[in-house]
Amino acid sequence: MDWQIRKLNLNIDTVVPSDKKLMEKYLTGLQLLIGHKETFIKSGDYNYLSFLELYEKVEHSTLLDFDRAYIQYQMAQATTYIKGCTAECGVYKGGGSVLIAKNCADKKHYAMDTFEGFPDIISDVDIHESGGFSDVSFIEVQKLFADYKNIVVLKGSFSQSFKGIRDEIFSFVHIDADLYNSTIECCDFFYSRLSKGGIMLFDDYLVSDTPGVKKAVDMFFAKKDTFPIVLPTCQAMVFKL
Repeated sequence: MDWQIRKLNLNIDTVVPSDKKLMEKYLTGLQLLIGHKETFIKSGDYNYLSFLELYEKVEHSTLLDFDRAYIQYQMAQATTYIKGCTAECGVYKGGGSVLIAKNCADKKHYAMDTFEGFPDIISDVDIHESGGFSDVSFIEVQKLFADYKNIVVLKGSFSQSFKGIRDEIFSFVHIDADLYNSTIECCDFFYSRLSKGGIMLFDDYLVSDTPGVKKAVDMFFAKKDTFPIVLPTCQAMVFKL
């Protein structure tokens, strides 16, 4: 992957502090967020460069940007030695599952999706409609997974797929369900089966067109002994205590 230095002129309207001193600290935070990739590249960080090498191979098969994909990549790494399988709910074209399976090659990875778009169960809080993200070729997904013998594809609704893996425990789960009901289903199923120290990572937690994700996560974990950690990438993560 080639890199160049460019001046970014970001014409963005956003909410900022009115106090001048607070504004300076706010901008410092933004600069750090933007600059962390540059630091990785200039320092020759081995882990980040290894991630980039893999990401470049699968970026056409995922909607995850650099930062969200790297978060997912690191979470899988962090749980490598924790007992259990890995899983992804909401696979789309498969790139995210490859990032997980490559990092946890000794673990069985369950890739779960209808591979035909969103299910029919859409709640009032959701903005997406039934059938969204149906631009998937299941044959192409299978081709992408061919080199990863630890990936087990479960095609169908989450509720159907869960029936076959009730006896499994999990070390890392990536939930990219987008919808309220689907996210609640995943929380109900996986949290009780998550190993101590295991991680659940929720994509699109703070994204405006997936309000059902935040509502589902907040409602579910309000009654649990842990609390979602919100990340600057608009993802949220939960550790099993």
